[in-house]
Amino acid sequence: KGAKVIKGPNSNTAYIFLPGKSSNIPGYGGGAKNITIEGGEFEGYGDNIGISITSHHVENLVCRDAIFKKAVTNGHVFDLGGCKDVLIENCYFIGMTLKEGREYTEAIQLDYSSSGALSKQFQAYDGLPTINVTVKNCKFLPIYNQDGTIANHAPNPTGCHSIIDGQYFRNIKFIDNLVIDSPADSPNNTGTWLRFYAIDGMEISGNKFINTKSIKNTVVSLQTKTNGLLLKDVGTETEPSSTIPVMPCK
Repeated sequence: KGAKVIKGPNSNTAYIFLPGKSSNIPGYGGGAKNITIEGGEFEGYGDNIGISITSHHVENLVCRDAIFKKAVTNGHVFDLGGCKDVLIENCYFIGMTLKEGREYTEAIQLDYSSSGALSKQFQAYDGLPTINVTVKNCKFLPIYNQDGTIANHAPNPTGCHSIIDGQYFRNIKFIDNLVIDSPADSPNNTGTWLRFYAIDGMEISGNKFINTKSIKNTVVSLQTKTNGLLLKDVGTETEPSSTIPVMPCK
């Protein structure tokens, strides 16, 4: 509660692991339960050292009243792999560093319990999707230069960019948030502010999306894929991509 975590030039990792990397219990809550992050400031360093709170099989995770500044680079502030019952409210996400080919990087990523999704940092992968996530009353803001140009765009708030056959992210809510000047669309259209695959049950309501620059932006995108990970391949050495049936958002 109320801690300050600031990365410096000698930081060699961006990651904070919940529940740590030794848990080998599958299923929701198998990693950890009932975690609350309240208040505090988390700040990355330069263009390459962010802060990522990576969670696997965590159940009942709450983060409120925290500030994350320049925490999004190649990774996410929250990477939620096979988690359940997550509430992120009244938080500030300020500035991201754009990396070519990763313009889509989200502050809050909905993810699966799989080796590839979580950079082989955990055990007991079972392919579970993250479910029951609410992001409420948060602010996603840019950092401006003195002349009013954008130094660092606001982070893309939330979304996902991979799928596992038959596994839907369920009950996702994005409510009463403010988003100003997230990245413009990239050439391959991955720069969407809110981009989702395989969603079953979503509420996007009461938000303000503000673009102060005359550049093209896609605010919400619901997409499908015909390639993804088969459930039987979860946790294998390579987790190969395969052709899968279309999983439309619903």
